[in-house]
Amino acid sequence: MLGLLAESDRLSEFAELVGAGALPGRERVVLLGGRLIREAVLQQNALSTMDSFCGGDKAVALVESVLSITTECQELVGAGVSVEVVEEFDFAPLVRVREETAPHDADGVRRRCAAVLSALRELQP
Repeated sequence: MLGLLAESDRLSEFAELVGAGALPGRERVVLLGGRLIREAVLQQNALSTMDSFCGGDKAVALVESVLSITTECQELVGAGVSVEVVEEFDFAPLVRVREETAPHDADGVRRRCAAVLSALRELQP
């Protein structure tokens, strides 16, 4: 996870200079993965009863989910799916799972990840 975040930060700085559209698909997916880690794992809402605390099992499931989805996105782009199509995909269910599952509901996170992966795989030509 830290490697993905570091690479995403490095690419973000470069993308500010040349624009994200100038980056190759693989690097654009790295940017997407960094954004998903920040939004789905690292941000927490202290006012939410479901999100003010996250148990270790749920945190691990969140990280694994983001990494699995990022890997799937890389595979899709490698298989010829346009990176623009991948970037336009609705990742909101993954981002919201943090707030929609109980603090120790790792299984709920895994089920949501499976649903997002299934929907992503439908993008294959």
